[in-house]
Amino acid sequence: MTAAQERVIKAAIALSDAGRGILDAGRLPSAVIHEIYDAVRILADEATLGATGKFPQGRLDEHDEGELKMMISHDDKLVRFDFGTPTAWIAMPKPQALTFAFTILEHCGVKIEHQIQQDPAKGEPA
Repeated sequence: MTAAQERVIKAAIALSDAGRGILDAGRLPSAVIHEIYDAVRILADEATLGATGKFPQGRLDEHDEGELKMMISHDDKLVRFDFGTPTAWIAMPKPQALTFAFTILEHCGVKIEHQIQQDPAKGEPA
């Protein structure tokens, strides 16, 4: 859990302890309102889609533009991939690719129980 998520949870607990819902926030002490505002701002910053400027796997080649924050969502008919920027290609380590594939299947309504082996032995499938 990120620090921002912890702050949102603490703010929600403060609302609950005060016997108030989020719609009652106008009657909260200003310190609690500021805590909620700061936590939401941090979460919004963390959720920014697109290039991060980081290369966690190292630069793969001259065309590699680095890490990309993306969002997967769905409705009744479509699974949507929002990369936050035009994207020519993506690459990831095999364990992450498996998690990505399982996430897509779960957005399609497939219930999956999976366990990923982080460092498969040579010669064995990932």
